Amino acid sequence: MNGTDFRIDNAVASVEMEGLHVTEEDRMLLRRCMRGELSYDDAVKSIIMQHKTIHE
Repeated sequence: MNGTDFRIDNAVASVEMEGLHVTEEDRMLLRRCMRGELSYDDAVKSIIMQHKTIHE
């Protein structure tokens, strides 16, 4: 396991302890942010748009 995956696993464990589910898609989004391919702001906007679409 590389350092990025270790950090992601730790973050996911914390979020799941709070009762939230993290998908593989969420993990991929976080990896893109950590590699600098996507800003964190754009990632948040993407997640908000997904949830808006689901709940409309």
